[in-house]
Amino acid sequence: PISRPASADDDIVPVTLPKGTSQVLLKIGQTGRDWGFYFRITEPNSTTPVSGAEISIDPPK
Repeated sequence: PISRPASADDDIVPVTLPKGTSQVLLKIGQTGRDWGFYFRITEPNSTTPVSGAEISIDPPK
């Protein structure tokens, strides 16, 4: 476990998602301080956001 504040791009995890709807589950540990996370979808090897990607905190129906 790592105890540190949330900061953009501290951890980058390359993942290939299929076209269509995908669910992503985040596991966040808390050591008694504030917590947070950053999540973004970019083109491979880039900081350019994926065109047309939508993110929702609501599960698909």
